Amino acid sequence: MELLHLRYFCTIAELKSVTSAANSLHVSQPSLSRSLKTLENEIGVTLFERSNKEMVLTDAGKILFNDAKRAINILDSSLAKLRGDYCHDKDITIMTSLSGDFLSMISSFGEKYPNIEINYNNSIFSFENLDNKSIYIIPDPDIPASLESKINKIQLCTEEIVLFFSKSSNLLSDSSVDLRDLKNETFILPDKSSTLYTFVKKMFDTAGFTPKTASSNYPNPKLLVKLGVGIAIFPESSAITTDDSTNVLHIIYPSPYRPIYIIWLKEVPMTLAAKQFISYARKWFGNKL
Repeated sequence: MELLHLRYFCTIAELKSVTSAANSLHVSQPSLSRSLKTLENEIGVTLFERSNKEMVLTDAGKILFNDAKRAINILDSSLAKLRGDYCHDKDITIMTSLSGDFLSMISSFGEKYPNIEINYNNSIFSFENLDNKSIYIIPDPDIPASLESKINKIQLCTEEIVLFFSKSSNLLSDSSVDLRDLKNETFILPDKSSTLYTFVKKMFDTAGFTPKTASSNYPNPKLLVKLGVGIAIFPESSAITTDDSTNVLHIIYPSPYRPIYIIWLKEVPMTLAAKQFISYARKWFGNKL
């Protein structure tokens, strides 16, 4: 049974005329009549009661029409989605305020897929600003109950929070430290409006003390570290890289790892560009675990 015969049959049934259907489909009337006869012979039933006025569906014809119409609509919808994925959507919007390795991954993806246009936005994430055109890379999101059924969430990796300190400080040269042993130190914290600040605050709460702080929104915490003003607590992959004047200290307690997720709205059809990006991101960070 050919799909084309079913399409012709449904058009005849809707217009109740072979002549009108032929005009609508831009095919000859004899060709349409032959197609209908072939379909009837193939399934072994009469589909129309023919008269001079109009084509009327038989009981068997009504059953086939309802099922065939439903199947054709589903197929057409699927084809439209596939054509959108593979033919039209060649751009992707990536929203993240993360830096370091995440930006390297996005840059590497762009090099591998030069035909995909990447729109990058580093605005601070907010559930109030979710849109239906973007993929978000964010730390463990506390998704509101009202949105849980509307959001897809895949864990991408974990990110380690470390301490950056000046080599001129009094800290030991050990590679790791218990945060509880640093109660008397001064800390340079992330911006209070960031999710990183929320995570770091929980770390100090778990450690059982409120840190003395030098700044929580200074635009250049690396400079404060170099000047020996305090210890910066930031992701290891952040822009506060080490050099001859700074060092890194890993935290053994409390746990310094926060999960990072890719999220997007479920109502958004997944384009090929988005699928390729998510697959690439998971492989990128999977290879680094």
